[in-house]
Amino acid sequence: MTDPPSAAIARLARSADDAEAWQQLFGHYWPFVLATNYRMLGGLRELAEDASQDVFLRLIRYRPFRRLKDPAAFKAYLAATCRNVCRDYLRWYLTRDTHASKEETQPSAEVRAPGPSGEDEVLASEALQELLRPLDEDERRVVRYLLEGYGLGDIAQALGITYTNAGVRVHRLRAKLRNYLSNKKIER
Repeated sequence: MTDPPSAAIARLARSADDAEAWQQLFGHYWPFVLATNYRMLGGLRELAEDASQDVFLRLIRYRPFRRLKDPAAFKAYLAATCRNVCRDYLRWYLTRDTHASKEETQPSAEVRAPGPSGEDEVLASEALQELLRPLDEDERRVVRYLLEGYGLGDIAQALGITYTNAGVRVHRLRAKLRNYLSNKKIER
């Protein structure tokens, strides 16, 4: 790439219709976005590719370039967008069985994540179930609250515990999941 990402970001801040700047931005950040989503979605490549496209669609929709001219700030914004997109995908997988009626097999528009069907959907669902397997029921409830976008205060209230206790539970849950995923990578 001949143009550094900061120049592409500056050009997009001036004109969001600059196709060459979009191409440079995409070429530079696609590997980062794909790798981030791949890790967050448990190594499901096709699902990570779908999520990565969704990240760039959100960039096109929200065009944050005027306020994020620094490449480091922009990369942090991209990472946050990746987390949000992956959370939406995972939320859909967690809630689709509990919220769907017998006739409705697709997620509602408010939690629908575009993307997987068929084999990808089965693999993602299996990966999510495997991730939740080592958790007890209380820990699964916390994961569901987190995926639904609840903050610590909301989680504390729902569980009838203090804010601090909710923070400790979330911290321990994340550590437990990190350890579980690290051990799974070693086994592979």
